[in-house]
Amino acid sequence: MSIPTRPAPPGLTLETPPCAMCSEETNASPDRTFDCEDCECSWSADNPEQPGEWWEPEAAQCRATRKPYSHHTQLDPEIRDQVFRCLLHEGHAGKWHYAEDIGWTGGKA
Repeated sequence: MSIPTRPAPPGLTLETPPCAMCSEETNASPDRTFDCEDCECSWSADNPEQPGEWWEPEAAQCRATRKPYSHHTQLDPEIRDQVFRCLLHEGHAGKWHYAEDIGWTGGKA
């Protein structure tokens, strides 16, 4: 009587990490990078914890800003009045400026 053998475990489905900018899923590229087409940036697949790279590093930065805590009157003014500038390139057409209720102000994308 032979001992039955178990089949091999099924293969794994590897997921790519989310974009550090927009949280959308990145794409694995043949050149060993994780790419975000929406934000136009990439991270090394070998060292994903390292800062990424813009596809057009010399492009001017978007001028739009936001004050996400401005409506929280109970917060310390140092926190409430913080201004964050969009990190995408100028001319990205407001693609990631979401709803106006999060407080985008200033320049157009």
